[in-house]
Amino acid sequence: MWLKSCNSKYLYSFKHSDIGYTLQYTDLDSTYHETVSHEALILKADRLNCPFSLVNPEPFLNIMQDALKFAHFDDKGLVEIDLGITGVDFVWQTQLEKLGDGENIKVLKELVLDLFGVVKSIGTEYNKQADLINEKNSVIYGLSDSLQRKVWYRVPSSLQEAYENRNEQQHLSSDTIELSSSFWPKITENPLEKSVPEDKSYVTSADRNDIKNRNIDFKPAENALKRTIMENSATESSETNDDNCSCESDATL
Repeated sequence: MWLKSCNSKYLYSFKHSDIGYTLQYTDLDSTYHETVSHEALILKADRLNCPFSLVNPEPFLNIMQDALKFAHFDDKGLVEIDLGITGVDFVWQTQLEKLGDGENIKVLKELVLDLFGVVKSIGTEYNKQADLINEKNSVIYGLSDSLQRKVWYRVPSSLQEAYENRNEQQHLSSDTIELSSSFWPKITENPLEKSVPEDKSYVTSADRNDIKNRNIDFKPAENALKRTIMENSATESSETNDDNCSCESDATL
């Protein structure tokens, strides 16, 4: 799925594979394509100021189940999601295949699939179509605030009613992480009025075909990524050694 960030000139596409995640990004003058590990993709995303990040998936389900308690739909059909991460749409989708088949999980899956209607099936291959982004007032608008922590979504009114009338105990487990109600601050203004680019800002099918047909040399981007990973690894190793030295000095004292 291609999305244009409202605070970046880049467009991004993510695809999961057996060896990692494929990150493809373009500024419409050139396109870069890299298959990297989970950790390397985070480094790459940070280096590019990419509005999407991947997080440790282990606590994700519990956090999301509890967070749904505080979902707030306003009169304009917006729900605000603030998990302290970005790229929530991608994370939600990729976590679906990791979930079990219990009743709570089943209902949660249904809710997520409703919210993100571009996901047509669960699996490692996703049928995502950028053309659906603005269709029927339903799914992703890909917005984030200046801290890149919040993403707003417009959802159908029928889904709002179904969710608000649903018994919470149906889909919230008792052992989820406790969060305060401030986790879901009430939306005081419609972010779409100021932040959403016009429809023409999104990548069209013609744009995607044009990008796909270009003969791009990916080596410069791959080399840059390798350098970044090595630099970060060296920094982390140095910090670890410094910590060890400090501990040894304390022990001597």
